[in-house]
Amino acid sequence: PTISFNLCGKQFSLDPSVYAHRDTKDGKKVSMMKIGFLDLEGDPVILGDPFLQEFYTYYDLEENRIGISKSK
Repeated sequence: PTISFNLCGKQFSLDPSVYAHRDTKDGKKVSMMKIGFLDLEGDPVILGDPFLQEFYTYYDLEENRIGISKSK
């Protein structure tokens, strides 16, 4: 299924083709997730490669903010 993250009230979704890897090992089909699930208690969160490949992140140090937009 599509996985969605809600960051500051905005939704960012990842398609399974981005976060799932399918392969064959010893003649058997296997699936692996390329994403980890994180603590949802309000602690800082690190989003991994699948998220960073789908969304462009930019940092505005003068205004102390981070922006995220869909990569082209």
